[in-house]
Amino acid sequence: MAVRASERRRGAVSPLDYPGAPRSPADEALAGPLPLRGGVLYLWQGLRAAMRQPGVLALLLLYSFLSALLVALPYYSSALEHLSPIAGFAGEGPLNLSFSAPRWLLDEWARLDGSLQRTTAHGMAPLLLLASLSGLLITGGWMSVALRGREGAGMAAFLQGAGRYFFRFLRTWILGLALYAGVTWLVWRAPGEWVLARLVPGGELELAASETRALWIENGRLILYVALLFLVELVLDLGRASLVIGDRHSALFALVRGLGFLLYEPVRVAGVVLVGWILEALWIAALVALSHTLAAPVWPLVLVLPLGRIILRGARYGGLAALYAAARSSRRARRHAPAPFVDGTAWAEGA
Repeated sequence: MAVRASERRRGAVSPLDYPGAPRSPADEALAGPLPLRGGVLYLWQGLRAAMRQPGVLALLLLYSFLSALLVALPYYSSALEHLSPIAGFAGEGPLNLSFSAPRWLLDEWARLDGSLQRTTAHGMAPLLLLASLSGLLITGGWMSVALRGREGAGMAAFLQGAGRYFFRFLRTWILGLALYAGVTWLVWRAPGEWVLARLVPGGELELAASETRALWIENGRLILYVALLFLVELVLDLGRASLVIGDRHSALFALVRGLGFLLYEPVRVAGVVLVGWILEALWIAALVALSHTLAAPVWPLVLVLPLGRIILRGARYGGLAALYAAARSSRRARRHAPAPFVDGTAWAEGA
């Protein structure tokens, strides 16, 4: 069943109208349940969708540079004023501040410009808020583009998806703040202190039986806290995918659906997210190691590193949306599949 271009331009196409998706329950019944693929293949689908958007990638790369400059420029100006006279000790070459700097130099810099960190800290709060809210726009754009396939690729499709789902995602963002606060309270406040008091006398790590035991407990709390934060973020992303796929509005039910989907498809979700994180970490490590090995200037690293991270993040968002859409279509196909014909005859039983 083909979708006419005029209907697509008018926005009459459902988010489920991506290549290969059934168009109606009747079509799903005829086609049968769609077999779900491995999570890595959906990540690859999201990666291909991101790579088909050169204009979007250029826009996001420019945005990352401009937002970083708001923090980097004050440090650059201060470094020109206080560090430029330093050329190294006699008999030594100039300091290579691109990769490392001695501790005494950083301490002296902090003493000469004591207001730098305080001024930067005051400006970080609105920048972090802006980055978080802009992340909602970017997520909506990538998920929308990934579901439209080749026919819906382009800057217009990305911006349309970003704007259409922003306020729905904003409601999940507000609920997410409450969840993050709840996780913080759970690990570091009364419940966490109650558990700690049963592991060490009085809940004081200094009174632990050994330094190794205290280190294990402290690192365990930190790992648990980070893991719970990642879990909340994953549920939020899956809930946002459900808003896009089903064209829904309720943020609360979106989080419930996101948690349910994570419990229903943990292996495939892990294939999309964990492999995406591993690829991003490998990308960063490879570029840094290559820059050190070749003694290359830092500017190529500044240009290429964020581009790779933007592509891989877009692949993760698009892969999660594609996985959610495929699972939803498969469930709908199974639900509407015709029941097997059994008439009670020997022919039917042996067929």
